[in-house]
Amino acid sequence: MTTASKTKATATKSAPAQSEADQPKMALRITAKPSGGFRRCGVHHPAEQVDHPEGRFSAAQIRTLKSEANLVVHEL
Repeated sequence: MTTASKTKATATKSAPAQSEADQPKMALRITAKPSGGFRRCGVHHPAEQVDHPEGRFSAAQIRTLKSEANLVVHEL
């Protein structure tokens, strides 16, 4: 077996890396701190609690929402 063949064989045996889109997503309960609500990730979040289903936001959006000081985000 040549070096190229060994490398190819090894590459096919290893598990593919998970992309961000493949990572688990979670249901969230989001409440905006400002009384008029707050817009983030393309969604207006009111001052009242809103439950969002699993898969509504990508892993990157969840990180953004959790780091936003104007939102209270709870995992469900």
